[in-house]
Amino acid sequence: MVKIAIVGMTALVFLAFLNLVGFDSFPENPPLDRVDASRGYSSGNLDPGQNNTDENFVILSLSGGGIRAAALGYGILQHLRSISLDGGGKTLLDEVDVMTTSSTSSAVAAYYGLFGEEKFFRDFKEEFLHHELEKAMVMRLLNPLNWPRLISPLFSRSEIAMEYMDELFFKGRTFGEMPRRRRISS
Repeated sequence: MVKIAIVGMTALVFLAFLNLVGFDSFPENPPLDRVDASRGYSSGNLDPGQNNTDENFVILSLSGGGIRAAALGYGILQHLRSISLDGGGKTLLDEVDVMTTSSTSSAVAAYYGLFGEEKFFRDFKEEFLHHELEKAMVMRLLNPLNWPRLISPLFSRSEIAMEYMDELFFKGRTFGEMPRRRRISS
């Protein structure tokens, strides 16, 4: 009977501990107090860059689907870059004004936006697509140190993925560091 009480008490202490540390939330960016439309990321506020024109308004939408979606997004950007518009150096990728993304394809847009076209095509494939992202994610999910956070309704495997990608690829950079140009060049 004493063993059952000790096991029960240990379980209660453990659950109390999980309750205290488990309800963590990932968002590190504080909410905005006010929005200044003249300074936001609307297309009218962005510098068109040297090769982007107002002749075309191109919106590129990439959907999610894990590492395959990121590979597809990479391939799409690569193909748009190969389509010449003027017989010179101007490409269809130069005309992309907006990228909308979801899930893992957001890493494609974030990497391209933060680091520019040259670094994107030079490094993204090796640094991101050839990286064993799914294996690393499974290892983090199996890590007992993450279990208390994972039982929280405010924390999920998506936050684990965000933390991992931030550590490995983005190194703490924020959306505020994204260049305010429609065409990103390095």
